[in-house]
Amino acid sequence: MTLPESLALLLGNEHASRVANAHVLVVGAGGIGCELIKNLALLPVAAIDIVDLDTIDVTNLNRQFLFHRKHVGMSKAEVARDSALGYNPAVNITSTHGNIITDPRFTVPYFGSFQLVFNALDNLAARRHVNLMCVAAGVPLVDAGTGGYRGQSCVHWPKAGLECYECTPKATPKTFPVCTIRSTPSVPIHCIVWAKDFLFPLLFGEDPNAAAGSDTMHDDTDNAAQVEELAREATALAHLRSIAATPEFAHSVLEKVYMADIARVASMADMWRSREPPIPLAWTAEMKAEVASATTVLAAEGPKSWERRVLTVPEVISVLCECTADLGSRFVTTGSLSFDKDDAAAMRFVAAAATLRQAVYAIQPLKSFFELKSMAGNIVPIVATTNATIAGAMVHQFVGIMHPAAVADIAQSLTNPAHAFTATRLPPMTMGLASTKSALLSRVRKLPREDACGVCSRAYVCVRAALDSTAVGELLAWVVAQTSGALTVDNVAVSEGSRLLYDPDMEENLERSLGSLGVKYNQFLTVAVFDADDDPRAAEFPGTMPQPVVVSVVAPEPDDMQGAIVGGVEMEVVRRVPRPAPLVVVPDVPVSAVARVFELADD
Repeated sequence: MTLPESLALLLGNEHASRVANAHVLVVGAGGIGCELIKNLALLPVAAIDIVDLDTIDVTNLNRQFLFHRKHVGMSKAEVARDSALGYNPAVNITSTHGNIITDPRFTVPYFGSFQLVFNALDNLAARRHVNLMCVAAGVPLVDAGTGGYRGQSCVHWPKAGLECYECTPKATPKTFPVCTIRSTPSVPIHCIVWAKDFLFPLLFGEDPNAAAGSDTMHDDTDNAAQVEELAREATALAHLRSIAATPEFAHSVLEKVYMADIARVASMADMWRSREPPIPLAWTAEMKAEVASATTVLAAEGPKSWERRVLTVPEVISVLCECTADLGSRFVTTGSLSFDKDDAAAMRFVAAAATLRQAVYAIQPLKSFFELKSMAGNIVPIVATTNATIAGAMVHQFVGIMHPAAVADIAQSLTNPAHAFTATRLPPMTMGLASTKSALLSRVRKLPREDACGVCSRAYVCVRAALDSTAVGELLAWVVAQTSGALTVDNVAVSEGSRLLYDPDMEENLERSLGSLGVKYNQFLTVAVFDADDDPRAAEFPGTMPQPVVVSVVAPEPDDMQGAIVGGVEMEVVRRVPRPAPLVVVPDVPVSAVARVFELADD
């Protein structure tokens, strides 16, 4: 790409050339991703690859400015590519509509083909996976997220000494006892979890039994009768799916869930010794008239207004019946539905179902739909300007990473924190950038990588080999040979996730091929010390046992295999990332210095 004169004047020819010729990957083309892709096209960089699984919904249009109404239903990645080319047709932009976790195209070599990866995701599992792939490929990752007026952008680069995404433990999502959720709720969140993770999938999901395995519920009962009753309830509710296309569907759900089921639960006297039982919904002529009147009132008021106030019970019933009928019709037409926080009908269904459940169980206080929707999707309001600010911070950090002396600068800043405030390249890569209500952009001190981290403290190697003809013993002997004696064949174990493939007591597996043991291409195999007590170094150097070696096997390319012959099997080393050396860190700088506001013009 021709070097823009303005970029050369700002950064110098060498630095500007590295920026302008960079090939980067953007994972996620949502609120942050749209702003980021536009920024990268205008910078410009030579090539951008975009990966996103989602399609465009009308609710995205108020904050994802690469999309317009005509794009609704289309791939986010593909439309983002086309729109970004409108800003700069000279940039080479590739789009892929796919799942970054499961798509076999996204291998370690794929990640290793980029100078840098940007994470613009709101999914914890996907962020963890991208982090793992970047660590395995030795590629820097810039990860960002926003919520309301708050946002952050951080560099994760263990190869250069910075922590990876997993070095800092992430909060475990809270779970709730299944029988509390389904029979004895006591707080609003219980009703929300029930509506979102039990009622919604039972009525509209792919598998009516999937609700039992929800990530937000765990089994807490040993009462066989209660379990049997819950199972009967779920079966009856799932039966309603067969009439989802009929006009009676919405009222049948209302009658089953809030009348018959509540009456049954209320009749179990033992459950209500210490609290009042729920009161079934009374579907009287008076209630019917009130619901009809509420429907007229809500239609005139509009959802932008009524979603922000606490609705009456007749109003809630009106909304619930309307959303149930809408979702039932879609279920019959398009097949199973999954809860999506950007689906207005799904969100209103969950909010209405939860509110009406609160009412029959007399759980106070009732909340507005706006509050309930935030709790249901763990959502905070999205502010477009926050997305834009953080996307700009991500590009700013990318420019810093592309400096020829970036690695040396990071090392000096980590071993001498005071250097982080005197470096001439802004922002220092040891600083995350955050946006808050009180400061548009401020520095947040980043930590060095954690030696005990289960992801970045390990050595990674990626090889091409045929799974059906490569024996466990052949791969193991080759890996052990690469460790210069740190691992020994007679004292290692090989595992894939939690599945053990080999240890010294499973010698028969040495002769078996990786494929015969169920290993798939692109999975990670961990080779680790089996018994630390049997290692002669344990007594002499306590606490210094070698970290595991993680191996990723990718499919061979027959016309391009130039690796060594190992045990009669041809292997090619695609990528090798040694375990980073420990850092020696001097005492930290004062907190007041860390928290100072970062100004773009400050050198």
